Amino acid sequence: MELYISKEEVNSGRQKEFDYAKMVAIIFMVLIHVWEELTKINLDVMPEGFMHNMLQFCAGPLAAPMFMFSMGVGMMYSSHTTPKELFRRGVNLFITAYLLNFFRGGLAYILYAIYKKSFSLNMFLYLTLNGDILQFAGLSFMLVALLKKLKLHVLHMTGIAFMMQIAGVYLGRLFATEGNVVFFLGLFFKVPKMDFPLLQWFIYPCAGMLYANYLKHINNKDAFYKIIFGVCSVILISYGISLHFNNYDLKSIYALAGDVYYNQDFIKSSFNLIVLLFELSAFYMIFCRTTYKAIDALAGFASKNLNTIYIVQWILVGWTSLPIGRTLHPTFAICLGLAYIVLAFAITKIYIGIKKGSIQKK
Repeated sequence: MELYISKEEVNSGRQKEFDYAKMVAIIFMVLIHVWEELTKINLDVMPEGFMHNMLQFCAGPLAAPMFMFSMGVGMMYSSHTTPKELFRRGVNLFITAYLLNFFRGGLAYILYAIYKKSFSLNMFLYLTLNGDILQFAGLSFMLVALLKKLKLHVLHMTGIAFMMQIAGVYLGRLFATEGNVVFFLGLFFKVPKMDFPLLQWFIYPCAGMLYANYLKHINNKDAFYKIIFGVCSVILISYGISLHFNNYDLKSIYALAGDVYYNQDFIKSSFNLIVLLFELSAFYMIFCRTTYKAIDALAGFASKNLNTIYIVQWILVGWTSLPIGRTLHPTFAICLGLAYIVLAFAITKIYIGIKKGSIQKK
């Protein structure tokens, strides 16, 4: 089948493969958050066993990187993409991130400290100011707004993102510091206690924007994704073998131990991006050439309400972690994670219904 690339933007509208990718991303985000916060497994060592490795792998490339990659795609497909609109959305996300920190961690800790009659300011600051994916998302929107204001093409943005990543890795080694200053520095490069630094993760939304820029011109997605699937399969196998024979521990691409997953560099991000393209092509060939009404609706709901589901699940996990700590058996933690997935979707559904009802009344 011949692959046609049009000069005009012919592939508009919702891209269903991304709905499925984002649904899978949020599912594994919930599972890994429960695993991180509640299981008694030692996360300071590299994962052992099939289940532990599979969970951390699926919660690695298939989760946060896909979340960010899809965010970049959304920037290109959205009708609200002026620098002013993007910057405003970034500010809103950035504020929301710290509100989430307070309600999932800071407030819960205050109540817990009152009950225990013991309060640690350092713990409160960590729970309230630590970096997470929403801070990164907010900063990314603001940075893209600035780059668009400068009229830079997405290809140039992607090149800048690669240079930013190199700088982030270097700065992380240069300023391996402790103290409350990490809550600021960690927004930009990897330091202890902070995740998803802008310099090292900005490549994912930029890659998503670049991908969407070309996807819009594809008028034969069947042929396109067959090629992507085949090429990525070969590259993944070759890349994995090459890394293995060069004594590179593949676990360091996705493992939580030592924060190696969050400390992104060229090897990790390039491997993850290939995995993302492979995943998208697989989802397209499995789900997007046939209609599955119930699953399509669920994936669409997850995609449209991803941020809300993310916020709800973190509040559930945060308020559970303080009283029980990391005491759960891995099997029970997985079961609880699955329950929290259902609960997060249900609460989001109720919230959206209430929100729509209040808008209609106005």
